[in-house]
Amino acid sequence: LWLSDDSRFIALAQPTVTYPKDLSQAGTWVRTKLANITHGAADPDGGTSADTLLEDSATGAHYVRQTIGATYLGGLPSRAEIDAKYIDCPWFFVEVYLNHYVFFNVQTGVVGTTNSATGSITPLPYGWYRCTVDFQSTAGASTYTVGMANADNVSSYTGTSRSLRM
Repeated sequence: LWLSDDSRFIALAQPTVTYPKDLSQAGTWVRTKLANITHGAADPDGGTSADTLLEDSATGAHYVRQTIGATYLGGLPSRAEIDAKYIDCPWFFVEVYLNHYVFFNVQTGVVGTTNSATGSITPLPYGWYRCTVDFQSTAGASTYTVGMANADNVSSYTGTSRSLRM
Protein backbone atom coordinates (compact mmCIF):
# COMPACT_ATOMS: atom_id res chain seq x y z
CA LEU A 1 0.00 0.00 0.00
CA TRP A 2 1.33 3.40 -0.87
CA LEU A 3 -0.21 6.61 0.41
CA SER A 4 1.32 9.36 -1.70
CA ASP A 5 1.77 12.88 -0.39
CA ASP A 6 -1.47 13.72 -2.16
CA SER A 7 -3.38 10.65 -0.94
CA ARG A 8 -6.17 12.17 1.01
CA PHE A 9 -9.61 12.13 2.47
CA ILE A 10 -11.46 15.18 1.11
CA ALA A 11 -14.73 16.83 2.11
CA LEU A 12 -15.88 20.06 0.53
CA ALA A 13 -16.00 22.98 2.99
CA GLN A 14 -13.84 21.00 5.41
CA PRO A 15 -10.07 20.71 5.74
CA THR A 16 -8.30 17.93 3.88
CA VAL A 17 -7.17 15.13 6.17
CA THR A 18 -3.92 13.46 5.07
CA TYR A 19 -3.05 10.15 6.70
CA PRO A 20 0.46 8.95 7.52
CA LYS A 21 1.95 6.97 4.66
CA ASP A 22 3.56 4.30 6.81
CA LEU A 23 0.85 1.71 7.56
CA SER A 24 3.17 -0.12 9.93
CA GLN A 25 3.01 2.77 12.46
CA ALA A 26 1.44 1.25 15.56
CA GLY A 27 -1.10 3.49 17.21
CA THR A 28 -1.80 5.35 13.97
CA TRP A 29 -3.08 2.42 11.93
CA VAL A 30 -4.77 -0.54 13.64
CA ARG A 31 -4.24 -3.78 11.76
CA THR A 32 -6.31 -6.95 11.89
CA LYS A 33 -5.15 -10.38 10.72
CA LEU A 34 -2.14 -9.09 8.80
CA ALA A 35 0.98 -11.13 9.36
CA ASN A 36 3.26 -8.28 8.42
CA ILE A 37 3.46 -4.78 6.99
CA THR A 38 6.79 -3.71 5.57
CA HIS A 39 7.48 -0.09 4.76
CA GLY A 40 10.03 1.08 2.20
CA ALA A 41 9.03 -0.64 -1.07
CA ALA A 42 9.18 1.05 -4.47
CA ASP A 43 6.32 3.48 -5.14
CA PRO A 44 4.90 4.90 -8.41
CA ASP A 45 6.94 8.12 -8.06
CA GLY A 46 10.22 6.20 -8.10
CA GLY A 47 10.70 6.57 -4.34
CA THR A 48 10.56 3.98 -1.58
CA SER A 49 7.57 4.99 0.52
CA ALA A 50 5.22 2.11 -0.34
CA ASP A 51 4.05 -0.56 2.10
CA THR A 52 3.61 -4.28 1.45
CA LEU A 53 0.73 -5.93 3.30
CA LEU A 54 1.00 -9.67 3.91
CA GLU A 55 -2.10 -11.45 5.18
CA ASP A 56 -1.91 -14.25 7.69
CA SER A 57 -3.77 -17.56 7.36
CA ALA A 58 -6.58 -16.71 9.80
CA THR A 59 -10.26 -16.59 8.88
CA GLY A 60 -11.74 -13.10 8.65
CA ALA A 61 -11.09 -9.73 7.05
CA HIS A 62 -7.48 -8.58 6.64
CA TYR A 63 -7.27 -4.81 6.95
CA VAL A 64 -5.71 -1.66 8.39
CA ARG A 65 -7.97 0.96 9.95
CA GLN A 66 -7.67 4.50 11.23
CA THR A 67 -10.20 6.66 13.10
CA ILE A 68 -11.37 9.79 11.33
CA GLY A 69 -11.65 12.95 13.44
CA ALA A 70 -14.79 13.57 15.47
CA THR A 71 -15.41 17.05 14.03
CA TYR A 72 -16.44 15.92 10.56
CA LEU A 73 -19.62 17.56 9.27
CA GLY A 74 -22.22 15.35 7.63
CA GLY A 75 -23.86 15.46 4.23
CA LEU A 76 -20.93 16.83 2.25
CA PRO A 77 -19.53 15.32 -0.95
CA SER A 78 -16.25 13.67 0.07
CA ARG A 79 -13.45 11.64 -1.51
CA ALA A 80 -10.89 9.07 -0.37
CA GLU A 81 -7.94 8.19 -2.61
CA ILE A 82 -5.35 5.44 -2.28
CA ASP A 83 -2.76 4.00 -4.66
CA ALA A 84 -2.27 0.24 -4.90
CA LYS A 85 -0.33 -2.34 -6.94
CA TYR A 86 -1.00 -6.02 -7.56
CA ILE A 87 1.52 -8.51 -6.18
CA ASP A 88 -0.51 -11.70 -5.68
CA CYS A 89 -3.76 -10.40 -4.14
CA PRO A 90 -5.80 -8.68 -6.88
CA TRP A 91 -8.76 -7.43 -4.81
CA PHE A 92 -8.93 -4.91 -1.99
CA PHE A 93 -11.56 -2.56 -0.58
CA VAL A 94 -11.74 0.95 0.80
CA GLU A 95 -14.45 1.62 3.37
CA VAL A 96 -15.17 5.09 4.71
CA TYR A 97 -17.91 6.02 7.13
CA LEU A 98 -19.32 2.57 7.89
CA ASN A 99 -20.93 0.90 4.89
CA HIS A 100 -19.64 3.39 2.29
CA TYR A 101 -17.25 1.16 0.36
CA VAL A 102 -15.80 0.23 -3.02
CA PHE A 103 -13.94 -2.94 -4.09
CA PHE A 104 -11.06 -2.61 -6.57
CA ASN A 105 -9.15 -5.14 -8.70
CA VAL A 106 -5.59 -3.87 -9.12
CA GLN A 107 -4.61 -6.78 -11.35
CA THR A 108 -7.11 -5.84 -14.08
CA GLY A 109 -7.85 -2.20 -13.23
CA VAL A 110 -11.56 -2.79 -12.58
CA VAL A 111 -13.94 -1.24 -10.06
CA GLY A 112 -16.02 -3.93 -8.37
CA THR A 113 -18.95 -3.78 -5.96
CA THR A 114 -19.88 -0.43 -4.45
CA ASN A 115 -22.19 0.53 -1.59
CA SER A 116 -23.32 4.10 -0.83
CA ALA A 117 -20.30 5.35 -2.79
CA THR A 118 -18.92 5.49 -6.32
CA GLY A 119 -15.47 4.32 -7.36
CA SER A 120 -13.02 5.01 -10.14
CA ILE A 121 -9.61 3.58 -10.96
CA THR A 122 -6.84 5.34 -12.89
CA PRO A 123 -3.62 3.69 -14.15
CA LEU A 124 -0.32 5.07 -12.80
CA PRO A 125 3.28 4.21 -13.79
CA TYR A 126 4.88 0.84 -13.00
CA GLY A 127 1.61 -1.12 -12.68
CA TRP A 128 0.08 1.08 -9.97
CA TYR A 129 -3.54 2.31 -9.85
CA ARG A 130 -5.08 5.32 -8.11
CA CYS A 131 -8.32 4.11 -6.51
CA THR A 132 -10.89 6.80 -5.72
CA VAL A 133 -14.03 6.57 -3.57
CA ASP A 134 -16.63 9.39 -3.72
CA PHE A 135 -19.41 9.49 -1.11
CA GLN A 136 -21.56 11.72 1.12
CA SER A 137 -19.91 12.10 4.51
CA THR A 138 -21.64 11.37 7.81
CA ALA A 139 -21.25 13.62 10.86
CA GLY A 140 -18.99 12.61 13.73
CA ALA A 141 -16.17 10.18 14.20
CA SER A 142 -15.85 7.14 11.99
CA THR A 143 -13.13 4.97 10.46
CA TYR A 144 -11.14 4.77 7.26
CA THR A 145 -10.42 1.14 6.39
CA VAL A 146 -8.31 -0.43 3.66
CA GLY A 147 -8.52 -4.20 3.40
CA MET A 148 -7.40 -7.13 1.31
CA ALA A 149 -10.19 -9.14 -0.30
CA ASN A 150 -10.49 -12.70 -1.58
CA ALA A 151 -12.75 -11.61 -4.46
CA ASP A 152 -15.14 -8.83 -5.39
CA ASN A 153 -17.38 -8.09 -2.39
CA VAL A 154 -15.68 -10.80 -0.25
CA SER A 155 -13.73 -9.28 2.64
CA SER A 156 -14.06 -12.15 5.12
CA TYR A 157 -12.35 -15.42 4.28
CA THR A 158 -9.56 -17.81 5.21
CA GLY A 159 -6.26 -16.06 4.58
CA THR A 160 -4.02 -17.39 1.84
CA SER A 161 -0.83 -15.57 2.86
CA ARG A 162 -0.99 -13.32 -0.20
CA SER A 163 0.32 -9.76 -0.35
CA LEU A 164 -0.63 -6.40 -1.81
CA ARG A 165 1.41 -3.23 -2.20
CA MET A 166 -0.11 0.09 -1.27
